Amino acid sequence: MSSKKISAARPVQRRRRTLRQTWPAVTAVGITTVMLAAGALASIASVPVAAAPVPVSSPTVAPPPVPVIGSPYLSELGTGRVASITIKSAVFTSPTVLTLDVAWDSWVGATMPDPMHLTVLDATGKRAVVHPLTEGALPSKAVEPGSPVHGLVAYDVTTGPATLVIKPAGAAEATRITVK
Repeated sequence: MSSKKISAARPVQRRRRTLRQTWPAVTAVGITTVMLAAGALASIASVPVAAAPVPVSSPTVAPPPVPVIGSPYLSELGTGRVASITIKSAVFTSPTVLTLDVAWDSWVGATMPDPMHLTVLDATGKRAVVHPLTEGALPSKAVEPGSPVHGLVAYDVTTGPATLVIKPAGAAEATRITVK
């Protein structure tokens, strides 16, 4: 007899597959699933659907209000400050001087009334020059919310209709008013 040692049979161990070995199969299954889903969606999308009826008449939209003297206009003056500017009256005090009575109130933050926020254009579109006033001029001090001020601003304008533009520097135009 031989003296060989007989060892107990060891169970066969299965090697675990690593991700590196299984990624091609996983990728193939994923791509196949996506392609099948896309095909199903394409076949659903090809089914004709009845179009919704188009209304014969579209609803009418009211035109914007005509700018007028006496209406307040809100103007954003930058950095979140908002002012309410109202032209209370616009009168030719002489053949070439247009005088505006302006009310100014801050809504958000302190604002500074400035005649340069108002522009007057003559009939040809040329910008009018501010006419200096000694009495009743629009104050040039900071206005806090709820503390409105008012005063006069005058412009040298050639005869004919003039257009008043409320547009603070660097802000959007609030309105245009024609003064005759």
